[in-house]
Amino acid sequence: MELLALDGFLLKALVGLLAKLGVDELKKSGWMPQSYYVRTALLALKRDDLDQAVRDYNLSVEKREPGEKAKVAYEIITCAIDIRIAKTEDKLSELHRALHPPVFSVRFWRNLLAGNRSAANERLRREEQGCREALEVLGRLKSQLKSASEDKQH
Repeated sequence: MELLALDGFLLKALVGLLAKLGVDELKKSGWMPQSYYVRTALLALKRDDLDQAVRDYNLSVEKREPGEKAKVAYEIITCAIDIRIAKTEDKLSELHRALHPPVFSVRFWRNLLAGNRSAANERLRREEQGCREALEVLGRLKSQLKSASEDKQH
């Protein structure tokens, strides 16, 4: 009798696991309703995950024409990327000013005369390189978002 109860439990667990795997595969391949992907894209944006937001938006318009909600989500995600790009560019210009001060500034002469400034300048250069790489990634995300949206509108 216990063996039948255990078999029933295992059967239910196996069916549940297979159903979950099937639904997960449907989600990954873009077969869920467009509103599902728009909602998950906006939730990813709320978590500050731009990559996932762009992926989910692209899944929402992959198999269907963008609806009103998808168009609004596109604008919101684009604005979030633009804000991130602007902040990164501001940080990059701040780092550039710190690395290359004007000739008639006190900082220029301190950097010129101080021998141990190379470690600080190296740290600033690494941070500047990180900002440049972040700008490249943000540019790619924006182009992925635009290409997916333009493909469906034409």
